[in-house]
Amino acid sequence: YLPAAIAIHPYDRSVLTITQKVRLYTASQKFLAPTTSQSVQVAQSLEFVGGDYGHPSNMCGPLAIGILRDAGLVSPYVDLSEFWILDPRPGMNDDVVERTFPRDKYFWYQTSTRIDQFDFNIFPLYTGDFVYIYAGYYGTFEHILTVTRVDETGRAYTTTNIRRENYEYFIEELLLYDPNNPGEGLFNYWTDLSNTALGITGFGGFSLWRPITPIPEITNQQQDLALAIDEIVADAGGNWNTLIKEVGGDTIYARQTNVRIHTASLTKVPLAMLFFHVLEQNGIEITMGFLESSGANGRSFAQLLEAMLVNSEDAAAQTLENWVSEWVYPPDVFTAWGFPSTQLILQGSTMQEIVRLFESLYIGELIGPQAREIILNYLSADTASGDRGLGTLRAYLPTSGDLYHNRGPLLDDRLLVADVAIVKIGGTVYILAFFAEASERLPTTYKDLDGAVTKAGMAFWDVYGE
Repeated sequence: YLPAAIAIHPYDRSVLTITQKVRLYTASQKFLAPTTSQSVQVAQSLEFVGGDYGHPSNMCGPLAIGILRDAGLVSPYVDLSEFWILDPRPGMNDDVVERTFPRDKYFWYQTSTRIDQFDFNIFPLYTGDFVYIYAGYYGTFEHILTVTRVDETGRAYTTTNIRRENYEYFIEELLLYDPNNPGEGLFNYWTDLSNTALGITGFGGFSLWRPITPIPEITNQQQDLALAIDEIVADAGGNWNTLIKEVGGDTIYARQTNVRIHTASLTKVPLAMLFFHVLEQNGIEITMGFLESSGANGRSFAQLLEAMLVNSEDAAAQTLENWVSEWVYPPDVFTAWGFPSTQLILQGSTMQEIVRLFESLYIGELIGPQAREIILNYLSADTASGDRGLGTLRAYLPTSGDLYHNRGPLLDDRLLVADVAIVKIGGTVYILAFFAEASERLPTTYKDLDGAVTKAGMAFWDVYGE
């Protein structure tokens, strides 16, 4: 049964398509549980806490984000456990919100007005809104929910966990508010002091995150690739952060792309971009003649760049970083470029920023054409490690200029593999970025991680290759 109200009407201006709204409603209905025992089963099935400890008394966050996940409206790889103890206040778990609802794609809203006194005629909730409700002075708990539908009269609904009499917990579809009947709905129930024994909330207002750009549907090709990579990753073990996208186009596959990671040698390409940025800012004409005749620490810049970008030499990278740092403060430049998470000293960034940096390099946004060509020439070199990781794609491409490759394994204090490639197939250019690291929860070996990146690259070729 699908409510006829799932349609486009003046009360719901969500960017979601009708198909997505139907899918969201359908996903929410699968979580309904009319008894406590069934609610416990649902909580445990979400696996947001270890073992069989999940309980409907504290599952609101995992349930709310799980509904969006199952509807295909957030990443299928979202970590439900991060929403179990979510607190979006600054300095708490706000990084989780930043990663899940990036500001360039979501509208962020917060009010301190208690939820039963807020004017939803002026600011109505939309289907797909993710809402955090603050307890306030009188409240006994805080709550998270997803707006699962808005009907033709403007009434907003959610599917969420709720406590009833005798410590019973159910998962129900509930009316949040009725703009035509101000006393109706869960928001009034939760702020009624006579319900204190069962739990009250909302006296401190709420925060809301709402998609403002259309959420693209997954194509058959993307689905095939996702299934293949997911299987490879599951077999390999380790934690994975992955992003595959068309240059200047759509994202094809994304897993934990906004999580800050140790990027190993992947920061050597941004360092090279910083080096040429310094030269350009100082009006130096960029030629191979200059790079071969000038340098630092006893080596020419050409030698240092080749050692860093082709052979992944750390000593060369350190020399260039020291030289660059005499002219600029790297974090300031990265921030000005739009990459605040990227740092050279700590070798840190996010997959999202790393891919955007490589994309900016390829399309020539941040540095001039001479610098761009020099860096790409180094990245196109067929190195000794070219038969591993994404470098194995070179054998299937017509020319060396169809693959630009940068690897970053680290085997000392941390076991990880990082690999980025720019691949040109026909008239389309793709960026593939993989990061994988062993952990206590997901142990693995370097051989397994390295092999998995190779397999994932081949899986990409099987779906998108010529």
